[in-house]
Amino acid sequence: MTIVAIFYKKWEKGTSSHPGLRLLNMGSIAFDTLAYVKRLKAAGVPESQAEAQAETFVEIIEGRLATRVDLRRTESVLRKDLEQIRSDLKKDLEQIRSDSEKEHKQIRFDSAKEHTKTKLEIIKWTAGMLLAQTAIIATLVKLL
Repeated sequence: MTIVAIFYKKWEKGTSSHPGLRLLNMGSIAFDTLAYVKRLKAAGVPESQAEAQAETFVEIIEGRLATRVDLRRTESVLRKDLEQIRSDLKKDLEQIRSDSEKEHKQIRFDSAKEHTKTKLEIIKWTAGMLLAQTAIIATLVKLL
């Protein structure tokens, strides 16, 4: 954004100087302080006060309006920040995925281990029951 300010400078008689013009190239906003001062003077504002207002107004414009360069810098910083956030997010997601896969494998291993333990317990109980049944049958056969 270019702010073009044309500063009004009172032309003093007896000097070789001409009314001064100073252009500020900061964007696409044009502020003509000379026209502003003339307008204020036409409304009854004293010339010195009109000049002070014009200069103050330009200072406010210069200090508070973002230029295209400012916006481009900010955009560049934000894009870099966004790219860093995306990169960090991808890394975090990969870490979560990796951790999840490890936990899933561990759960499957633990589940298989418990399954094997349960099978062994069932076999022990079945073998114990078979032995007890055989003993009971053998005892009954002797008694008969």
